[in-house]
Amino acid sequence: IWRRKPKRPRGARGEKACFLSPGLIDTYIVWSNRPLFLWQYSGNNKKVDLIVREFESKQDVWKKSVNLTDKKVFYSAEKSLEPGKIYQWRLSISSSWVLFKIMSADERQNVQEKLQALEKKSKNTQEFSEEIALKKAEFFFNYEIKNQVENKNFNAWSDALSVLYKVENPSLDFVENRGKLVDSLCSLASR
Repeated sequence: IWRRKPKRPRGARGEKACFLSPGLIDTYIVWSNRPLFLWQYSGNNKKVDLIVREFESKQDVWKKSVNLTDKKVFYSAEKSLEPGKIYQWRLSISSSWVLFKIMSADERQNVQEKLQALEKKSKNTQEFSEEIALKKAEFFFNYEIKNQVENKNFNAWSDALSVLYKVENPSLDFVENRGKLVDSLCSLASR
């Protein structure tokens, strides 16, 4: 799983930063209505705002102060993002907005059922949370989403990364491999 590469690495680059998720690797469509916002940053730490807004209305739906060196934050507003809606996000150090769309309610339900079946099967075998996360990530790495504009299928990388970052108390090996994967995505995006 750690050697996977997206079909289309599209990380956006800014000053000392590489913005990855949601919406920048393979497809802009995500399953999670509470996505992981993920970036790499190589400068000195500073506080910035992460802003999420509706695409149509340009109205902010969530704003969170983050440390750039934290490199990630999960969406934590009281209200979840809505299925089928298009959103944009950015860090205040960048002027560019990144587009992403939450899957339709029907497709989200279909994925949820498959994930629950996978988790139930894994719990029956008493697997560790890292192993369950790896299986779910593999599911998303292989889950195909049709891109209407390009008439191609892409994979749910943003959701796979989200699953990998939800592991509580990960082992050092897991953290190291996850970090290498994210670093490789930023190096692919800069080519």
